[in-house]
Amino acid sequence: MLLADLTGHGVTAALFMALLKYISQETPEEVRVLPGYFLNYLDMEFYGQIPNGFFTAFAATAHYNEKRQVVEIDYSNAAHPVSIIIRTDGSYELLESGHFAIGLMDLVERKPHTNDLNFGDRLYAYTDGFLESIDPDGNEFGLEALCKTLAAHRHLPLKDSIQKAYDALASFSQSDEPQDDLTILAIEARPKPQNELDPLDPNEDPWDFN
Repeated sequence: MLLADLTGHGVTAALFMALLKYISQETPEEVRVLPGYFLNYLDMEFYGQIPNGFFTAFAATAHYNEKRQVVEIDYSNAAHPVSIIIRTDGSYELLESGHFAIGLMDLVERKPHTNDLNFGDRLYAYTDGFLESIDPDGNEFGLEALCKTLAAHRHLPLKDSIQKAYDALASFSQSDEPQDDLTILAIEARPKPQNELDPLDPNEDPWDFN
């Protein structure tokens, strides 16, 4: 998972996001699977290349730990809004943030972090438009409102819970026109159906990601 948000709008921003997509796809697999190293790689690629700008990013990988019976999330954050884990009981956790955006320095120590997903837990990453959108009185939607919205709709299919966040923001701002770029990426950990498991492969990952 990679979610990035570039400063600015228009053609220039679109071109740099296209370049980011290309570089990410061409990054060696052994780098992409290590979120901290991956963001360091992007630091070196983009340092000094974005005139008067930068981008924030959140990178994560997920893998099943058979011994612990959990899905381990390895992640790193480059000044991006904190990602959210919604637990099945309705509680939520905020992942660690990072301090330096990409494009400002050529080498930053991006510390890797780890958290766990149990069956039914969800991880949401999003752009800052969800936090900074305002209502007619100038109040921001904010992190707490986003967390509570996602937690309240945790029983819905993942795609529908995301739509509820968009709906809540539109209702709050009293406008159908977004004030900023709005993106949410999310995954849910769930066991694979038995009929999808290969009985001849004892090492197959029994977890699925929606």
